[in-house]
Amino acid sequence: MEKYWEQVEKVGRINHLDDDAMLVLGSVFGKMHAEIRRLAKSEEVTKYDVASINQNAILTQVLDKLITQTNKGIEKYGETVNPDSYETIEWIDHAIEESIDHIVYLTVLKQKMIENVR
Repeated sequence: MEKYWEQVEKVGRINHLDDDAMLVLGSVFGKMHAEIRRLAKSEEVTKYDVASINQNAILTQVLDKLITQTNKGIEKYGETVNPDSYETIEWIDHAIEESIDHIVYLTVLKQKMIENVR
């Protein structure tokens, strides 16, 4: 995971995020997500790992967001994510819709950064 954070930090030092930098960030976050899933499946995530998350302000924010989103999902749907809620193609459609939202948000942030440089 450390190598992925190093890539994020490197991109974070750039004053202006161009399309290539945005693609790098997307790729890195995708790799981080895959690594987290791999660790979770292999049961390598231990209490020590959770303790180290609590010592990192960024990871604590991410964990807090996960808990908040999970609670919102339970309130709205009465359960956490259920793989049987949708067929595979519906999950793909949902992921595409979420990805489009992310692209919109990143584009807005990029535009705001461009405007602040001028």
